[in-house]
Amino acid sequence: MADNVGQLINSSKIVNTLKAERIDSSVHTVNRYIELLTNVFLFFRTKQYDLRGKEYLKTNSKYFMVDNGLRRYAVGQRTGNFGNRLENIVFIELLRRGYSVDVGRIQSKEIDFICRRDEVLYIQVTYQIPENSHESDNLLLIPDNFKKIIITGRYSDTKEISGIPIMYIVDWLLQD
Repeated sequence: MADNVGQLINSSKIVNTLKAERIDSSVHTVNRYIELLTNVFLFFRTKQYDLRGKEYLKTNSKYFMVDNGLRRYAVGQRTGNFGNRLENIVFIELLRRGYSVDVGRIQSKEIDFICRRDEVLYIQVTYQIPENSHESDNLLLIPDNFKKIIITGRYSDTKEISGIPIMYIVDWLLQD
């Protein structure tokens, strides 16, 4: 789980992976371990929220690690996966700022974070602005007028895409 922060976790796939390694397990056992990891506050769980249907989905959840230093200790110094690490930083900061945070789903697209406090805020997180516009396109699918932002791990001269502000992670962390 530490190596896959910010990814949808499917207990059945974990069991299949364990069985392929000749480790006997069950979905119940894996779910219990995940529950224990969240109960001791090593991981936070976010549920998927369907923006069209206005309901929580009973499908897979995402898990974020309480501390990136612990994540690094658990998985070592691997290169890559910068987007997931960045998403984990943003998630923890949103909790610190007092937001309740869910993962959004609209049609078959994902919204990284739906943040609720006194306001609703939609956030997409990307390590760098991609050549395609899927980060902003996903946000543009949301029919309401709440604030939407894209947070990036690499500084860019691009300040907005289709009216959606682009914020460098350092600038975002220093505000509020």
